[in-house]
Amino acid sequence: TGKPIAVQHVPEEALRAQKCAATDPLMQSMAGLMLYCARGDVIDTTEAHNVLATQPQRSVSEYLQDTLGK
Repeated sequence: TGKPIAVQHVPEEALRAQKCAATDPLMQSMAGLMLYCARGDVIDTTEAHNVLATQPQRSVSEYLQDTLGK
């Protein structure tokens, strides 16, 4: 699309506060996932892909290289 991608860096403490302040399960889950990613943890989705017969997703970097590199 030619639009720049904005990256926002959020301190881990702010993510913890967001998770604690969440008022519904969806927001609490989203904040928890952001916190998990901020810590550099990786979620292995291999088993889920095998069970659901889906292809593993690409990282944002891989997607951008494929999309913009062509």
